[in-house]
Amino acid sequence: MKPNFIKTYPTIPLLKMKVWEEIKTFAQEEYQQLAIIKCFKRDFYDLISEARGGITDNNTPLLLQSLHTLKGIAGTIGATRLQFITKEAEGMTRIDSAFIDEIEQCGRVSIDALNNHCG
Repeated sequence: MKPNFIKTYPTIPLLKMKVWEEIKTFAQEEYQQLAIIKCFKRDFYDLISEARGGITDNNTPLLLQSLHTLKGIAGTIGATRLQFITKEAEGMTRIDSAFIDEIEQCGRVSIDALNNHCG
């Protein structure tokens, strides 16, 4: 059974545009913005992989560390919905692969949205 917040998290804004606009004041060129997104994407998939490894190996500390780091980088780049879902996951007593799939899907959509706001 899915946690209740899985049903409601799509109502949370995907991106916090104020954060992304602030990033764009430092990374003014599109290639710079794309490089930031590329780093975020690489880190995102690395952390998702670590989280899956934590589940497979029954390594809760690795799982929670991966989610905590993902929550932080999502907040830093302004991926509000991804930050929310990972924060909620940190507080859960049981996290399975299907839930990591939900987080991964949210991350993919966030990355697409960031790419659409470059320039």
